[in-house]
Amino acid sequence: MSEKNIFGIRNDKPFEHICSNGTTFKCERCDFREPILVSSQPLGEFKFANDVAEMIGFHATNIWPNLNGFQGYDTITFVDVKNQTKQKPNI
Repeated sequence: MSEKNIFGIRNDKPFEHICSNGTTFKCERCDFREPILVSSQPLGEFKFANDVAEMIGFHATNIWPNLNGFQGYDTITFVDVKNQTKQKPNI
């Protein structure tokens, strides 16, 4: 393990982040090759968008630099756990 990757982050390790508004983002892989499961109370679009930005910011600064390849945030898929709908980000 390199000094840079002190947390042992690997592409195939699970990812989980709980945001300040309570939204939980979980994925089977840190490289987001699998859909990201989203669990949230009704927040409204603005607060939910803040949580998505917070999760991506956390991932971009703490996880992505340690991955061995990452296809980018425009390739991820979100799945709403409550109604199981898939959605690609509208970037």
